[in-house]
Amino acid sequence: MAVYAVSFKIEGDAASGERRDDFVKQVKEGGEYCWDETAAFVIVAAPEATIEAFCKRLDKSSFDETKDRYFVYHPESGRARIRGRFKDMRSLSLLMPGLE
Repeated sequence: MAVYAVSFKIEGDAASGERRDDFVKQVKEGGEYCWDETAAFVIVAAPEATIEAFCKRLDKSSFDETKDRYFVYHPESGRARIRGRFKDMRSLSLLMPGLE
């Protein structure tokens, strides 16, 4: 199992609860264990060995990249991926040089 850290924000609107539930379901799908004690940050051991495969699963959710955003970090490879509109890309890329 590969370990991923996922941080996300689902913008509030009439469908945000459904999008959040669907996104979290995809994050946890097939995971061996999951830490999600805070509202929008999850650490999960997932069956996908690559960040590309893991993010492909997340893209199956009802996540709306025009409103929502997520950040996934794969500590083993040092790679990170984002989706959605982030406001401070400079700071995020300083934190994660492997950001794609």
